[in-house]
Amino acid sequence: MLSITGYTQSIKGTLMDPVEGIVVKGVTVQLLKAADSSAFKTTVSDSSGTFLFLTWKPVIMC
Repeated sequence: MLSITGYTQSIKGTLMDPVEGIVVKGVTVQLLKAADSSAFKTTVSDSSGTFLFLTWKPVIMC
C-alpha cells in the first residue's frame, strides 16, 4: 500500500505492507517521466517507511 502527500515543492509518503500492516523500509521509490517512463528522481524509504522527494525544477514535456 502506498500513501502519498503531494505539495508544490515536495512529495512525501509512507510505504506499508498491506497484508502485515507494517511499514516497509529500504525500498527504492522513483518518480518517472510521463513521456517515456525514464527515472526522473530516486530515493529510498527510511526506517519508518517514509520517503521524501524534495524541491525539483519543473519539467515541461510536450
